[in-house]
Amino acid sequence: MEQDERMLLSSGDWSRFPRESISLKDIAYLSAAERHEFALLRGKENDILFHGVALHCYLDEELLDLLKAHKLELVAHTHPDWGMITPSQNDRSFLKGIGQKKSTIISSITGQELIFGSSLFEDI
Repeated sequence: MEQDERMLLSSGDWSRFPRESISLKDIAYLSAAERHEFALLRGKENDILFHGVALHCYLDEELLDLLKAHKLELVAHTHPDWGMITPSQNDRSFLKGIGQKKSTIISSITGQELIFGSSLFEDI
């Protein structure tokens, strides 16, 4: 079955959708229902919805290569944060590793959003 025809049945799965058809609230709702992190990646023509595990999104090599080549952007990922949303050092390191300046975290519990950068001192 082609990647864009699969349903998000388990961790590690991803699917392709028309660009800007998935919102941050959509991934927050999915994350709340599944109790897993989700990530939204965006390219020139498509959104990619990635289904992670409880506290992390382990992207496959294909997606990592597309992020590093700047053919995809990490728009956002979810966190199970109750209070203040806090990007982890891994979140910041990941952005730096793919050469991206900023991204967004959305709480799967409160819906609160936070834009963060690859450096603690560059948060918006």
